[in-house]
Amino acid sequence: MRAAVLLGVLVLLGAAMSACGGLQTGTRLDIVATEYAFDPATVVLDAHTIGFSIRNQGQIEHDFELIGADGVVTHVEAIQPGLNGGVSITVKPGSYRFVCTIEDHAQRGMSGTLTVR
Repeated sequence: MRAAVLLGVLVLLGAAMSACGGLQTGTRLDIVATEYAFDPATVVLDAHTIGFSIRNQGQIEHDFELIGADGVVTHVEAIQPGLNGGVSITVKPGSYRFVCTIEDHAQRGMSGTLTVR
């Protein structure tokens, strides 16, 4: 919950800075979680701070884990149906995989890829 509030503050701050001609602080990536998929499942972005906003539109809880070449980059704890979760991180260029780590959700197709240029 605290991560979602922090993400909202960061997004609003970024929008305010952009409106004032300031530096853009990052990109917000909205991801929808359902049984058993993420939408979008394939994402390509430029390297900088990314705010991941995960909305659970499914009927059961889901989480979100971003994995890079060196292992887990970040993890968003279980999100109950109808709620949102999120995290803001700075990413380096490379290939990443995101998955739901609850039970067998990833094996059932709940995964995606993030390519950072």
